[in-house]
Amino acid sequence: MEKMLLCAAALCAAGLLSAAEFRIDIGGERSKVELEIKECSEKIRASSAGWLNERKNQRLLFIGAASDQWETKSISFVPKSNGNVNLCLMGTINKPGAPHLAYDNIKVNGKLVKNGSFEEGSGDKIANWSGWGKAQRIAGGAADGNQYVLANHVDALVQSIPVKAGEKVTVTFQVKNGK
Repeated sequence: MEKMLLCAAALCAAGLLSAAEFRIDIGGERSKVELEIKECSEKIRASSAGWLNERKNQRLLFIGAASDQWETKSISFVPKSNGNVNLCLMGTINKPGAPHLAYDNIKVNGKLVKNGSFEEGSGDKIANWSGWGKAQRIAGGAADGNQYVLANHVDALVQSIPVKAGEKVTVTFQVKNGK
């Protein structure tokens, strides 16, 4: 019993048993697009990427708690120049074995992004999305359609979206803890 408690304490300290938090990054580094946070759903923390120093305003982070039920969230930003930004679906824990988050129904300004409901793909390929690691497409139980994805910081998904200077961009998505 004592060993089990020590293991549980170690996992909590490592962040592996705590409630999973989703993380959506908006990255304008490749196009050198500076971004300004406008608004986001309740209980979402938004910040620029301080580790990028003088380029910190070229990446925004939106972080919030995920529940066991699908919830619709939204984030908004304004680009300061024309270009493309990367929409990145991930989690906050950068360790193998970190909890996955379920994402579905990804929209920009009210329109589904390419394969934003993750219905297209085969095997381990998710059409119109790139990334790193092994994000998974899951059948059944989706918020929209039949498929959704599981992603985290180690297994992230990315899609490039075009933006125009001064025009507010609102990203809506559905998220829950992954199983």
